[in-house]
Amino acid sequence: MGFRFITSLLLSSSFLFGAQKTFSQSRDLNFYLQQGIQNNPVLKEKIGLQSITGIQNQLINAQYHSPQISVTGDYLLSPFFNSNGKAIDITSEPSSDAYGYDVDITNGGLYSALLNVNVPLFTKGITAPLLLQNKTQFDQLGNEQQLVRHELEKHLTDLFITAFQYQQQIQTTKEIMLLMDQRISVVKQLAEKGLMAQSDYLLLQIEKGNRVNDLLNLQFQFKSVLIQLNDSCGIRDTGFVQLIPLQLDVSARKTSFSYQDKFRIDSLNNMVKQEVFNTKYQPQLSVFGNTGLNATYAPEIPHNFGFSAGVHLSVPIYDGNQKKINNDIMQLNQKIIGQYKSNYEIVLNNNLDLLESQMQQKQKNISFQQQQLEQYKTLLSVYEQQVINGQLSVIDYLATVEKYRVAQQSIVQSQTDLLLLISQYNYFNW
Repeated sequence: MGFRFITSLLLSSSFLFGAQKTFSQSRDLNFYLQQGIQNNPVLKEKIGLQSITGIQNQLINAQYHSPQISVTGDYLLSPFFNSNGKAIDITSEPSSDAYGYDVDITNGGLYSALLNVNVPLFTKGITAPLLLQNKTQFDQLGNEQQLVRHELEKHLTDLFITAFQYQQQIQTTKEIMLLMDQRISVVKQLAEKGLMAQSDYLLLQIEKGNRVNDLLNLQFQFKSVLIQLNDSCGIRDTGFVQLIPLQLDVSARKTSFSYQDKFRIDSLNNMVKQEVFNTKYQPQLSVFGNTGLNATYAPEIPHNFGFSAGVHLSVPIYDGNQKKINNDIMQLNQKIIGQYKSNYEIVLNNNLDLLESQMQQKQKNISFQQQQLEQYKTLLSVYEQQVINGQLSVIDYLATVEKYRVAQQSIVQSQTDLLLLISQYNYFNW
């Protein structure tokens, strides 16, 4: 970038609420940034969710690599009625006229107590996409942390600039009041000697009262913004704070931006979802076995302890072309992400161009306003003596004082506007 601004808002050491107020402490922007980042609940949530993704990796490995061991127990009673001359008979050989479930199905009952083991095999093709999806979620949460932090820094910086503006306006108002106090003291003495009209003295007193009212309003606005700043930082403080002068540098124009990480992660996450979906088409092989008691006839239970083992294979064949349909959806989502990325790049560069132009113009305005302020200072020095000599009316003098006050406040406002423009520029140029 062909230019660089370093804007500093300077204040004297005796300002703000006057000698009757004491400051709890002085604070700079870094204090609020540190407190805001430390206490922000959204950032804490993102960090916690990132920790969960590490646990999810363990869960995935446990589900697809570790043997699954369980113990099962079953007892099934399936009696026959009117069998072998008995009203109720538990047997594997009922008479032909008995009533009950088919003996080939129930065999009269079931007695089972088994230790079962199931071991999935060759699951890397399934777990790899799941672990990649988990890593993508981890990166996405990290990117969201950066975005939240960046947004928070911008918000706190703008609040600090606004609060600092009121602090400056309080100082300039107090300077005007001090100037008027000096003139009131002189005019009072002249009025008492009959060298000036009593109305001139009263007029200065009324104008001083207007400035007192301005000061009270500015103090209220300053305190209100400080409360917003404390709220955004999660701190409890009701003391009087002196804000340390703020200096902001314009960051060098970048060619690559952090927003690109978001679109990259979104694109990767979209593709990973397709890979996870495709894991359902992986052949699944597992070995299983059990040991223990498995009997259908109670008298023979002592002879029915044993074990069994087997292999289970599952191979998907056809599901209505769901794989292709899901892939088409993924491709459309990729196209949408690309369109958003291209549009954001255009808007971002347009904003940066505009902000550069606005900062240049604002800097020129400040230089011109500072020249005007110096001219008003010189004019006031001349007018002060003319008022004392009776060569200028107090009304004309007060009109010039008001113009001087407006010029001071205009510079404060322009400096604030420039800082906010720099803050906005650095926000986009990230």
